[in-house]
Amino acid sequence: MNASTFVAIVANPYISPPSCFCIDSDTAEKAVDIAIRNKIFPLFYERCAQLSIQLPDRSKAIAEEYMRRRTEQLKEMTVVANLCCKLGIKFAFFKTFRPFTYIPDDIDIIIKNDVDFRKLVHALLRDKGYELRMVGPFATILRKVTNRTYVDLDIHRAITAGHLQLLKSESIWNNIIYRDIGNEFGFKVPVLCEDYEVVNIAAHSLFKDFSLNIPTFYLATHVLLCRNIRQLQKIAEQEGLAIALSIMLFITLRINEILYGEDMSVKNVELPLDDVFFTKVIEADIRQGLTMPYPYPLPLTIYAYVWKAWFEVRRLNIRVLAQLAKQPSSKGIRLLINYFGLLKDRLSFHCRLFVDELL
Repeated sequence: MNASTFVAIVANPYISPPSCFCIDSDTAEKAVDIAIRNKIFPLFYERCAQLSIQLPDRSKAIAEEYMRRRTEQLKEMTVVANLCCKLGIKFAFFKTFRPFTYIPDDIDIIIKNDVDFRKLVHALLRDKGYELRMVGPFATILRKVTNRTYVDLDIHRAITAGHLQLLKSESIWNNIIYRDIGNEFGFKVPVLCEDYEVVNIAAHSLFKDFSLNIPTFYLATHVLLCRNIRQLQKIAEQEGLAIALSIMLFITLRINEILYGEDMSVKNVELPLDDVFFTKVIEADIRQGLTMPYPYPLPLTIYAYVWKAWFEVRRLNIRVLAQLAKQPSSKGIRLLINYFGLLKDRLSFHCRLFVDELL
């Protein structure tokens, strides 16, 4: 078993791994680095402790650093929330929580209008100890160094993947709930509701990351086992993101079957992708070899982009064409290069499938 597969199996919070693992010290060292890169180290560390799996000595210090950072993140969320209330700013956090142990690299917050966006950024820089890290077309990133760690704030004008807007503004602000961020703080903050979070993360995974990473795989597993898929599909259809959601769920279904022999159909899970061609592409691609994170087959990524663009054009949202034209930003180009590098051995295979289907 390779280290990435070991990490994906052990840290899964919803499906129990085999009762014991025999791994050597070299695999354990690699597994720690993989868990960090895939943003699931705290969950991985927690699960290894439960299963009595021995990790390298450095793991304890890494876990303590993550917990310190999460404590500071939650403190800063209360600071930001109080500041927004004081300034009369309508805001919400998103992509910051999962239904399992999850400590993100940064805190994402969306502001309803541009005037309040500028007001909040200015107040945080002037009064709350933040420094400017990056300014983008739809987001500004600030950092605060505190208690031997750091907190990054990504302050957004819209929920996007690169330049492509994913969720309509009214969809966001009509679907905000309040979440308790812990008894220690006794504080509730506005967050995007879970159904819209799932749709947003599915789209972000396909349109920006071009791959199904491990925490998104776990979230999709949670959805398949615990959420109302019909309701999620309805939301995704309203946002032009039904293809992205269906692809994420279907691939998660197949990966769980491969990793665990877990047949989710016995749990009354409906097949979330009924397009024969795309199921054929996914099945054939996975047979070429499964890696985690799993890079999406190129025909699926292209089709999802086309579908989203056509959906927006039919709604007379012509701005989507300009958004797509600007999509290859500097970060996007780097991601695309990495994506094509991962797919280099499969591109001709995908093309043959596509041509065969047309003929």
